[in-house]
Amino acid sequence: MARVVRGVVATVKLGRPRYLSIMVTPFVVAFLASDSDDVAYLVLGTLAVILYQGVTSIGNCISDELEDRVDYPERTALCELVTYERLRLVVAGMSVAYLLIVLAMATVLDIQLDTVGLWVLYLFGTLMYSFARVKTRTMGPPILLGSLSAALAWVGFWGFGDALSWAGDLHLAALVELDPGRLFTGPMIVIGPAILLLWLFGGTLCGSKDVPNLEGDALIGYESIYLKIVKGPHALVRVIAVMSLPYVLALAFIASGYEQPAPWVLLGYPFALVFALVLVRAREQLERELVRECGYVYWQVFMSLVLLSIDQTSLTVTILAGSLAWWFFNSRLMHPDPTLVRLDNALILGSLVRRMPARA
Repeated sequence: MARVVRGVVATVKLGRPRYLSIMVTPFVVAFLASDSDDVAYLVLGTLAVILYQGVTSIGNCISDELEDRVDYPERTALCELVTYERLRLVVAGMSVAYLLIVLAMATVLDIQLDTVGLWVLYLFGTLMYSFARVKTRTMGPPILLGSLSAALAWVGFWGFGDALSWAGDLHLAALVELDPGRLFTGPMIVIGPAILLLWLFGGTLCGSKDVPNLEGDALIGYESIYLKIVKGPHALVRVIAVMSLPYVLALAFIASGYEQPAPWVLLGYPFALVFALVLVRAREQLERELVRECGYVYWQVFMSLVLLSIDQTSLTVTILAGSLAWWFFNSRLMHPDPTLVRLDNALILGSLVRRMPARA
C-alpha cells in the first residue's frame, strides 16, 4: 500500500501541477472577460487544461528519458519509481479523457467548430512535441509552446462566439496599408493584443528551458538555437534584443491607440533585463536550472500584467493572487526540480546578477 501511495505522489509530482498557474489562469480570466455565463464550459475547459498539463509534463518526462538521466537524476528516479510503462498508460488515459471532454463541449454545449478545432489542435500539438521528437535547429518548438499558451486565452474568450466570427474582426490588410490601428475591431480589440503578446512572449522565453539540458541534449545530437544566442561575444545584447520583442509589440499597440494592452504591461521590462543577465552568466548546472526557474517566475509576472490589462475586476486580482499562491505552494512541496522558493537557491540566482561577465 505504501508503495502505491508513493507511486501516486510521484506521478503527481511528474505532472508538475504548479504549471497550472500559467495554464488555467489565462483560460479563466479570458472566459470572465468574455462575459459568458455558461459555467459548464468554464468547468469542462478547466478540467481539459488540467489534463493537458499532465499530458505535457509526463509526456516530456517519457520522451526525454535519455537526456534526463544525465541532467535530471531526481526526475528520473521518480519515473523509475512509477515505471515508464505506467506513465505511458497515464498519458494515454489523460489524452482520452481530454478528447471526451472536447466531445462533450461539441455535442452538449453550444461550442462553435473553430473553438472545438483549437481544443483538438492543442492536444495534438503537445503530443507531437513530446512523442514525435520535434526537436529542430529552428525556433519552431518554442514558438509552438508559446502559441499554445496563447490559445488558452483564445478558447476562453471565444468559447461562445459566433462560428469564425473573429475573422470579421481581424483585418490583415491594415498591415499592408500601414494602418495598424485598424488591425482589430469589435471583440478582437480585447483579446487580440493579449494573444499576440502571450504568443510572442512564449516564443522568446520558452527556448530558455533548454539551457539546463546541455549534456543530455548533446547525447541525442541536439543543440537548441537558443543556446547559440547566449554563447559568444555580445551575447547579452542578443538576449536583451530577443527579450525586448514583446515590449516592442506592446508599444506598437499603445502607439496605435489600442486600449489593450494597458501601459503598465511595460513594467515587466526590468524583469526581462534581469533574466537576460542571469541567462548569459550561468555556468554551473544548478545555476542553469535556476535560470530556467527564473524564466517561469518571469512568465508569471508578464502573464499577470497582460491578464490584468484584459480584466481589471477584483475577481481577476483575486484569481491572479491565487495563481501565485498555487505556484508557491506546489514549488515548495510538489516540484521535483530546484526552485526559487528556497532561500539558498534565490541567493545563488542573485549572485548571478552581481557576477562580472566572463571575458570573450
